[in-house]
Amino acid sequence: MKTRILLLTILSSHCAWALLEPAPPSVADSQSFRESLLKADKLVIFEGLPHQTWQRDKLKEELKRTDVIKIGDFPFYTPALAVTNPDELKHLLGTPASIQPYRGAKLCGGYHPDYSVSWTVGGITYHAQICLGCHEVVFMTGKATLKYDMADDAVKRFEALRKLYTLKRPQ
Repeated sequence: MKTRILLLTILSSHCAWALLEPAPPSVADSQSFRESLLKADKLVIFEGLPHQTWQRDKLKEELKRTDVIKIGDFPFYTPALAVTNPDELKHLLGTPASIQPYRGAKLCGGYHPDYSVSWTVGGITYHAQICLGCHEVVFMTGKATLKYDMADDAVKRFEALRKLYTLKRPQ
């Protein structure tokens, strides 16, 4: 009987904590990010460093470089790369169909942005950090962060663009 009560208590508390977690943002919540992107005159893209779980040794070495900055919590190579296909990236990141509400953590070794697409509109710098491993995108400014899953078609299109923006990251 004590085992049942203990098990019920553990299961109940886990469920209670899950109820306290905020709901993921809706696609509509990203509208201001997407609208700012479509208004942007210029986009740049930062290439992310090696993965913190799967390429730990390479990451440790790359972090010693002088051409690395942090955007949010993650390191990226500098200088930013000029975007050669801004209309394609604007359409891809600015289309609501490219994102879906975040469904939770994936079993991919942890979120790790491969790229950060950045733009400035009205004095605010925006970033869309794209993780092709877990198929997620995080829209962020200094004040707001919204995390989404990427639609399968968007992931495929980003994968096709990858070779254009992979210059420094060791394989």
